[in-house]
Amino acid sequence: YRFNPLFAGIREHLHRGEIGAPVSARSVFTIPGTMSDTWRGSRSTGGGSVLDLATHDIDLLRFTMAAEVTTVSAKIESRETEHDHASLDLLFDNSVTASVTCAYGQKFSHSLSIMGINGELSAELATASTHGFSAHRVRYFLARRGAPYNEPSYKTALASFVEAVRTRSEFSPNIADGVIALRVAAAAEESALTGLPVVMAE
Repeated sequence: YRFNPLFAGIREHLHRGEIGAPVSARSVFTIPGTMSDTWRGSRSTGGGSVLDLATHDIDLLRFTMAAEVTTVSAKIESRETEHDHASLDLLFDNSVTASVTCAYGQKFSHSLSIMGINGELSAELATASTHGFSAHRVRYFLARRGAPYNEPSYKTALASFVEAVRTRSEFSPNIADGVIALRVAAAAEESALTGLPVVMAE
């Protein structure tokens, strides 16, 4: 999702200083279906909304703000299948607090909002709605029309990966980014189990 034009737009405008220093952030990633008959329905097969959905938004928040998670608090529920609803509260090393909500069994929604001292940037992929950078909306609709599963980031991500392999250059995100997202997800599971915040190790 780093390659999605709307989310990339948030990062671009944030780093231009258009809303001032970020103060708080929020992401929501929900998809339909109970997942009871798929790999997503079991934590042991890599399923559950934290591993499946929240890891994407953890990475997206790190990438967008160029900041690292320092503390994690979470509540994880198993309503229909294992870990199918979760709420994470993250504290970053730039003092931004972020809430991440992910769930199965709800209508598709994938949004990211960042509030700064001078304004807000937000995008919702389900409706291609934006706040703070409306010019991206038209380009996004055009890019989405011919994209696999109507997700423009797939084609761009694959092309970037192929180019990195061809030129033997650094690719972002890389395996280290994946490990960091997984460590934050593991901290969320620990917090949900103990009821206490988890401080991330260096």
